[in-house]
Amino acid sequence: MQFNLSLSASQLFRSVRLFEHLSPEELSAVVRVAQPRRLAAGELLFAKSGPGDGMFIVERGELSVTTEGANGEHLTLAYLGNGAFVGEMSLLDGSPRSASVEAVAASSGFWMSREAFSALRLDCPSAAMKVLWQLAQTLETRRRGALSRLRLQLAQVEGEASLGHEARELLLPLRWV
Repeated sequence: MQFNLSLSASQLFRSVRLFEHLSPEELSAVVRVAQPRRLAAGELLFAKSGPGDGMFIVERGELSVTTEGANGEHLTLAYLGNGAFVGEMSLLDGSPRSASVEAVAASSGFWMSREAFSALRLDCPSAAMKVLWQLAQTLETRRRGALSRLRLQLAQVEGEASLGHEARELLLPLRWV
């Protein structure tokens, strides 16, 4: 079965932050290990607590990233569109998924399994190292954003008169992280 893309795979991967610094040869090595994949609207890409077995790069469509709140309520964490990627942590550690990802609309893209990325590390180490470097930068940007949001929430909580002394003591270390 042929898989038609509106962009060439190389153009798509070049537009994704994780791959933008690769040479043409390195990019070609990455594209070779990725598999085209389609998702129907409503199809689950992966479920929370499922195996961390790969990442998905969105060529076209929309995905939602969801989890359950403390009371079992459905929480949407993000919507991902063209050029986005999801599941990238599984390339590093293979840990169970921290959220579920589902196609909101019919979507297409590329699946890169953890095993394929491991093969890339052997076949084209320079490409794998550049991808890992970009992944580290992406994770640091996300960490800083999360820390900023926590600091804002802490400031709001500290402003509430009903906050007890014990709760303030628990939250105090977050102020300076």
